[in-house]
Amino acid sequence: MSWTIHQGDCVEEMAKLEEGSVDAVVCDPPYGLSREPNIAEVLQHWLAGDDYEHRGGGFMGQSWDSFAPGPLVWREAFRVLKHITRRDGDDPGPTKNNHPTVKPISLMRWLVRLVTPPGGTCLDPFLGSGSTGCAAALEGFDFVGMEREPDYVAIAEARIAFWGQHEGREVEDVLGLYSKSQRQAKDHVDRGQVSIDDLLAEEAAA
Repeated sequence: MSWTIHQGDCVEEMAKLEEGSVDAVVCDPPYGLSREPNIAEVLQHWLAGDDYEHRGGGFMGQSWDSFAPGPLVWREAFRVLKHITRRDGDDPGPTKNNHPTVKPISLMRWLVRLVTPPGGTCLDPFLGSGSTGCAAALEGFDFVGMEREPDYVAIAEARIAFWGQHEGREVEDVLGLYSKSQRQAKDHVDRGQVSIDDLLAEEAAA
């Protein structure tokens, strides 16, 4: 199992990947919860094959959530997708996961397992704090992630490195090893993650 994170714009970073080099695309793209744009203007750009830049803050004022990803993103994602399959799967390090929309690892693990063939490579062009990468690591899939925000890249790297040590294990079992109480363990399961503080403390003790 191997994993790689590219820091930068996902369209630019996906362009560096070979055509048909990933087996699945599993992601949680921006929601676009900002002021509604002129839809006719958006469609004119998209139908002309251009991207649409919508300024402003989205969810919790985050600039990366100003608007939903356009066709350029999905065209590039489709290019690097090997095949479509359906199966019935010197800076200080981060001290905490402050991403506002963290997804539970167990949920992303189910999605990764659902759409990635055995021995396949999974891509997340909107990595955030790395839940998809953690899920891929637990399932033993190779993984490629893209994230433009360097702070989130550092968080994702720490989380994926940790979960990669526990391939094949259940999230709840792993969290139970690091939780000081049943209440803390339940909180970790609900959030789908161990805090970055716990991960760094474990690495320091190793």
